[in-house]
Amino acid sequence: MAREFAKSFYRTEAWIKARKFAFDRDYGLCQQCLEKGITDSDGELIPGEEVHHKIFLRPSNINDPFITLNPDNLITLCRNCHMDIHRKKKKRRNTLNIKSGVFFNERGDMMKSKVYIVYGSPGSGKTTYVKEHKEYGDLVIDFDLIKQSISMESKTEAPDNLLEYAKGIRDYLYTMIEQRNIQSKNVWVIAGLPKKEQRRRLASRLDAELIFIDTDLQTCIEHIMNDSERKDKEKQVQLIDNWFGYYEKG
Repeated sequence: MAREFAKSFYRTEAWIKARKFAFDRDYGLCQQCLEKGITDSDGELIPGEEVHHKIFLRPSNINDPFITLNPDNLITLCRNCHMDIHRKKKKRRNTLNIKSGVFFNERGDMMKSKVYIVYGSPGSGKTTYVKEHKEYGDLVIDFDLIKQSISMESKTEAPDNLLEYAKGIRDYLYTMIEQRNIQSKNVWVIAGLPKKEQRRRLASRLDAELIFIDTDLQTCIEHIMNDSERKDKEKQVQLIDNWFGYYEKG
């Protein structure tokens, strides 16, 4: 939809003629799909639906015909490709129309958003795993980071009086995921979850895949000792001991 400053331009005879010229020049086909060799389910070329300005229209250039009417600045696209360009401009990667737990990939196929629960001991490398596998725009839920965000302390030093607030935020996000009221291709939940029944219940609730970061106790302790963000080393080692003490396989 045209923004307010451009609405009058799109009603001008000059634009209607320029648009028709570009559309006819491109044989009425989506030029990006054509370049990528993408066809529909019957093997037919993808028709174009919209003529796009390669240099985006702005209030500062709306009266510059070299931008608005220049054929070299116009390209015919299907609606999906056109939306994809505008989404990337807003630094949103990952496909089109992400809504209600589904999204459309670059070929226009409807896909279901995926939820992963990454669990393991403190210091096992859960956060590192997520950073290495997440995509731009993915939702990440980490209880330690929630505590940090509402306290401005380090992620392991948030005061206890804020724990209930952090739990409320986390549970609200869980409810959003459960209802698939999310706008992300992937969701990553970082949690300890040493007990099998805890993991099973949460995975069932969120319709999630469990990913276990299987790091031995001694390596977890070494990670903690080398992590400058974790201030109280003794407390962190106790948390690791507790996790391994309660851990149930399966």
